[in-house]
Amino acid sequence: MKLVNPINYAVPLRVLSRTDTYKIQYNCSDLELIELQKSLPLKKILSLSFKGKIIQPKKKCYELHAVLKATIIQDCVITSKPVKTLIEAHIERFYSAEILESNIKNLSSDSDKEDIEPILKELHIGAIVAEELVLRIPDYPRKKNVKFEGVTITDTGLKPLDNISSNPFSVLKDFSIK
Repeated sequence: MKLVNPINYAVPLRVLSRTDTYKIQYNCSDLELIELQKSLPLKKILSLSFKGKIIQPKKKCYELHAVLKATIIQDCVITSKPVKTLIEAHIERFYSAEILESNIKNLSSDSDKEDIEPILKELHIGAIVAEELVLRIPDYPRKKNVKFEGVTITDTGLKPLDNISSNPFSVLKDFSIK
């Protein structure tokens, strides 16, 4: 799936370097929602907002703490009727304006250590919003209290097969000890 991102919101590194805290509050316009929905498996995106802050705990290091909220409409995988889903994602990302050559040479799989992404000229908030939305869209949306009862397909005039127990020992009940 190729994602075309119409959210064109970026914060230049020179702006981030001048403050300890940079506040973000972004609500997508109707045009951005329509354009974003065209490249996603959604019927409609009703709303999409991103609120948070970028803090600078030490020189050339930045932390993004934000909340993404979205309301989307998808088709239910069981009934094919529209399902409204509310998404709320808490986001925490870490960035550095320094070239981290030592991290490139020494790749580790330490899961407790946070990933630090580089910032070259700007931090593209629009890309973060689109990426997080894509990651949070449910793969199999369902209406509440809907259960799949199964499907039986037979040729005309034939009787459907009975449900057979999946227990392999169920055939032993037919054998009796004499």
